Amino acid sequence: MNNTVSSRAELIACCKKIVAEKGIEAISIREVATRSGISVGAVYNYFPNKGQLLTATIGSIWSDIFHLSDNSYEFDSFSKCLEALFKSVEIAKQQYPNFFTSHALVLAFDEKQRGQKMMENYWQHIKAGLVKTLLKDQQVRQGLFDDNLTASQYVDYIFELFLYEITHEEKSVAILQLVKNSLY
Repeated sequence: MNNTVSSRAELIACCKKIVAEKGIEAISIREVATRSGISVGAVYNYFPNKGQLLTATIGSIWSDIFHLSDNSYEFDSFSKCLEALFKSVEIAKQQYPNFFTSHALVLAFDEKQRGQKMMENYWQHIKAGLVKTLLKDQQVRQGLFDDNLTASQYVDYIFELFLYEITHEEKSVAILQLVKNSLY
């Protein structure tokens, strides 16, 4: 077993417990070291600064929420896929209260760029899965997409609404109804 990877994973798991209990703002190198039973210096061996620790933790939580594997979006229905995303968010909101509204605020300026790049990668992965699902959804009205509105553009619009919903506590039912009305 690779001890470095295991220990790094254990530190991230510790951070995720802190986020679940107290919020992302409560993560500190000292708190992680204390909870993990190791020295502050040992934490720094794995994460050179708090920003990298936070970025890794946020990335791990996002991965858990959206199950970011190649099989994450194996749906035959776009609306069912979107419903599953909203369900994942609702479960995450119970597990990690205030995570969606606060995670971007805790990164220091120099780590914001890394965090934004990481988020862009997650968003692109999710959107690619949504486009794939949309294109294979046999219930979508024929001729709906053309040069004026592509499937990719449609997903971009719906995804913006999705992001708005998860950060503003809006009801997902309205977005789901919009999707059903516009596609089927």
